[in-house]
Amino acid sequence: MVRCVLKIYIAGPMTGYPDYNRTAFFSKAKELMEEGHIVLNPALLPAGLCQSEYMDICLAMVRSADAIYLLKGWD
Repeated sequence: MVRCVLKIYIAGPMTGYPDYNRTAFFSKAKELMEEGHIVLNPALLPAGLCQSEYMDICLAMVRSADAIYLLKGWD
């Protein structure tokens, strides 16, 4: 059986969550990687950037993705 490898961006709530909800992002990233996918995880970005810089990077990740996984609480 041929498996389709996808580049998947993880989207979810961060602001207002303990440690910016990284536990949920990392848990889902691990699951997707174990399925053989390439994961684009914004929770890996370093602290200290301004909001517009985070958005620039994340939009580039979204444009590169084949799919988007929405974590619980995403609006």
